[in-house]
Amino acid sequence: KHFAVYERVLAEGQIPVGALQAVGALPTDTVEAEVAAVPEVVVAMDNCANQMVLYGPTERIAEVQARLTTLGGICLPLPFDRGYHTPAFAAAAEAFLGYYKDVKVGKPKIPMYSCASAGRFPDTPAAVRKLAAAQWASKVRFRETVLKMHDDGIRLFVEVGPSSKLTAFVNDILIDRDYTALSTNVRRKNGVEQLLSVLGQLHVAGRGPVLE
Repeated sequence: KHFAVYERVLAEGQIPVGALQAVGALPTDTVEAEVAAVPEVVVAMDNCANQMVLYGPTERIAEVQARLTTLGGICLPLPFDRGYHTPAFAAAAEAFLGYYKDVKVGKPKIPMYSCASAGRFPDTPAAVRKLAAAQWASKVRFRETVLKMHDDGIRLFVEVGPSSKLTAFVNDILIDRDYTALSTNVRRKNGVEQLLSVLGQLHVAGRGPVLE
């Protein structure tokens, strides 16, 4: 049903087409300054100090790419043409909010952070739904969120899911801080062995699972 909501909005022509491009090897402030100088281009994802994703009309993305490359940036076009996590996705965000109203949501039992606000999710179900829907049309502030989590005292980050991309982002973000980042799945490594390795490291850190 979640996918059906998106397909309906897409079929109605409410989501414009553009281009997405990843940028690395430049300071965040430099990328943001160059983006601000090119109309219609926005930052869709601020993943870490070495990777930001931009969105805008194809010709505008080409323009900002030329500017960033001149400054030494490494730019990589992405194989997508929709502005996920930008104002271009506002219609979809509104549609998802309507869908989320039928989803049972309760107050989080443990602190949960949102990359839309770079802070904790609110306590009320209505506010949780609103923030979750807003993420579709808001910049992914992953770098800021991880920094906020660290400022709040979090020192252990465990990625659960395929590959270890987010772990790499955390390593980049917290490079000069005290932390531990682990991934339960790493390409080219045996899945069971990697999981056991993570469990061992968690045990050494005093945060191992309770086996019954």
